[in-house]
Amino acid sequence: MNSPTPEPNVPAPAGAQKLIQPINKMTVGYGYKNTDYPKVFHGFTHYGADYWGQLMVYASGNGEILKTGYDSTFGNTVVIRYNNVFVHKTGEVRDLIARYYHFKSLSCKTGQRVTKDTVLGVAGMTGKYSTGVHVHVEFSTAINDPYGVPGIYNTNMLHWAKDSTIDPAWVLHTKPSAPDFQTLKSAGTMYQKGGQSEDWIFPRV
Repeated sequence: MNSPTPEPNVPAPAGAQKLIQPINKMTVGYGYKNTDYPKVFHGFTHYGADYWGQLMVYASGNGEILKTGYDSTFGNTVVIRYNNVFVHKTGEVRDLIARYYHFKSLSCKTGQRVTKDTVLGVAGMTGKYSTGVHVHVEFSTAINDPYGVPGIYNTNMLHWAKDSTIDPAWVLHTKPSAPDFQTLKSAGTMYQKGGQSEDWIFPRV
């Protein structure tokens, strides 16, 4: 694979938050900028990662929901700002925008404060290009343009912007302890091809 497996229990600076995976029993499909993805799906670059397993999707930490609604391309969508996030890949602490797509239904609203225990909704396959039940998650460093999405033009809720995304695997952690009891696995070799090992092995928290 192209990148080494992140070390478990990476220490974070004081005051930083470690975001956890959005589905407790989670399977990773296509990862961030998987090089095989454009061959399978309409020539698109994959600016996030696809997750499925249990249907309930949670927020990953402390944040604020900036927007929810139905997008003509991405289906039921949630946009969250998380502050003081530990990026374990680089050791940085950053404010980040997270965008979640394809929900079957939403259980949250614009302006709501969230924690890791906040249910965002039920994973689904809404939107123009979704071919199976999952949630697509992407992270952006462009906090002043939370609705700016690279690689797409025909959308009513979001708009095109230059690429400011980072790999969700650089940010997310697995929390195996109570009450979350999280697990993480790969969806298999078809999805691993063109990807990176860190896409399906997160540091523990």
